[in-house]
Parts: sequence; structure tokens; C-alpha cells
Amino acid sequence: MRSILAVLALVLLPLSALAPLSALADTPAPADEASEGTEPQAEAPEMQLPEGMAIYQMVFLYRCPNRPDRSPEELSEIQKAHLLNIRQMASDGILALAGPFFSGPEDALAGIFVLNLDTQEAAEQLTATDPAVKAGRLCPKVVPWLGPAGITYAGAQTPDGLEEDEAAGDGAAETGSP
Repeated sequence: MRSILAVLALVLLPLSALAPLSALADTPAPADEASEGTEPQAEAPEMQLPEGMAIYQMVFLYRCPNRPDRSPEELSEIQKAHLLNIRQMASDGILALAGPFFSGPEDALAGIFVLNLDTQEAAEQLTATDPAVKAGRLCPKVVPWLGPAGITYAGAQTPDGLEEDEAAGDGAAETGSP
């Protein structure tokens, strides 16, 4: 019985650290005394995150239903542009993690981005600019996520099929279709 209680304590204790986050979501932002008589600014309340944790935006990339037909050459160019976008987000410090799921083409869930952005709206706007999303190949779903601080894509290797010279030039890289 004690071992069961010990296991429950280990599991539930980290979850209890998140309880203040849900309470803060319902707390209105404090009014700025210096702005009396003016319209209050809509600011998010300051959240106290558990030590060592950060808020990220997790983007689940689904294969869009009724994807438009594309030639193999077009699919290759879309994929190449998608990978270049990933590289650029990483270079800009926005991308914490990215990658495909091990699934077949019939599976809906294709990949994931974890973004270092404060808001879901910012992640939705950024993700909408991805070439595979713009081409109707991938449909994103953004969910805020609390994860360990300091996750980084830095040092990630160039995806197979996209060499440095191809990234800068106009060579086609076949890496599969998003």
C-alpha cells in the first residue's frame, strides 16, 4: 500500500505544480493606475511557471483531407520549401523541435513543430506561412504546451535529401511529400 501511495505522490506532485496555471487563466489583468480614465489594455496575466518550465506552442501537422493533386516535381519543390522553412525557423530561434511521425501515407498525423512563441495566435500565423500548409498539403492544429525550458533545435542536422548547396540553389531534393 505504501508503494502505491509513493507512486501516486510522484505522479500527482508534478501535476499539482500546474494547478496555479489554471487559476491564473481566470484572473483578470491588473489595471494600470497610471492609465485611469483610459480604456484598459488587454494584457495576459503574468503566470508563475514551475521552475525549469516554459510555454511552447505545439503544432500538430495533419495531412489535409482532399489534398490537391500535384506532380512529383511540385511535391518535391513543396517539400524542399517546407524543409527550408524549418531551417529558417530554427535559425531564427523560433523552432524548438520538428519532425515527421513514423506513419504511413494513409495516417492523418504527419509531423510536429514545437515553437518558442508566447501565444497560440502567433503560432497559427507563423504556421500558416509554411509552404506545405499554403499548398494545402498539411493542416496545422496549434496547442499551447508546458515543457522543459531550453529546448532547442540548435545543432540539428540537415534533413536527408536537402544539402547546403541545394538549400541555396534551385536543385530539386526528393525527400518524400508532406
